[in-house]
Amino acid sequence: MTRAVKVVVVGEDRTAAIKVAADFDEIGHDPAFVLVSSESDLEASLAECELVVACHPNPTLPALRVLQLFAAKSGAPPVLVYGEGPFTEDEVGDLMRAGARDCLRRGDLRPQRKLLQRALG
Repeated sequence: MTRAVKVVVVGEDRTAAIKVAADFDEIGHDPAFVLVSSESDLEASLAECELVVACHPNPTLPALRVLQLFAAKSGAPPVLVYGEGPFTEDEVGDLMRAGARDCLRRGDLRPQRKLLQRALG
């Protein structure tokens, strides 16, 4: 088991954070996570955050909006976009151009291990 990772999960409800935490735990990370669903909550929770996981799709605070908020911030933590299903090529392109560190799909545990190492390294 590796060290606890301080993660802010941007999602609609508690279920989003639980799914992210379950996948992180499965690959050997023990996340200390905070769920946020608004721009003001996101801003308030960034002080000690090492990673932001923006759930996709999320009609309340979409991943592209999260990335826009971080575009002008120097020293902002990396943002991973976490999808419930597969992403289209256009979605991945748009998200990566907007500043996403990576896009990953729930349950794809092998790539997640490498993506987390890259995002936190």
